[in-house]
Amino acid sequence: MRSAGCTGRAARGAAASPGRGTAAQVLDFEEGPAAVADEELQGELREISANVRLSEQYLALARDLDVMEPKAPDEARAGLLA
Repeated sequence: MRSAGCTGRAARGAAASPGRGTAAQVLDFEEGPAAVADEELQGELREISANVRLSEQYLALARDLDVMEPKAPDEARAGLLA
């Protein structure tokens, strides 16, 4: 039995209408308000907007914060007190 108010397209949710929402939108770096003349820069901006190098950036952050290797509780506390 269907609940009142949840019928058809609304009951299926956002997945029923592709192209809606932020995940399906793509920035156009060739035309419009986000236009960039340099093709190399366009490629870099596409990578950034698609989060292509996101895992690389997280690994770099982990190295900077020195959290790549697990630490014992005593080591963690010693780092906080220093």
